[in-house]
Amino acid sequence: AGEELDRDWERARARLVRDGALADDPELGVDAWGAAFAPDPRAASGPWQLVSTTLLARAAGDR
Repeated sequence: AGEELDRDWERARARLVRDGALADDPELGVDAWGAAFAPDPRAASGPWQLVSTTLLARAAGDR
């Protein structure tokens, strides 16, 4: 599913839920600021490489 994350998060998320790797809880799809999680472009692959889009933007200097 990791290779699918950057192309189609919803389909990848459904697969992770089906495989038992992610809880089926919409609250887990957003960070503390209500922003979505996304694949970390600095990481190789895998569902464990998700990052908060808020923190990713802050790391890039887009505060």
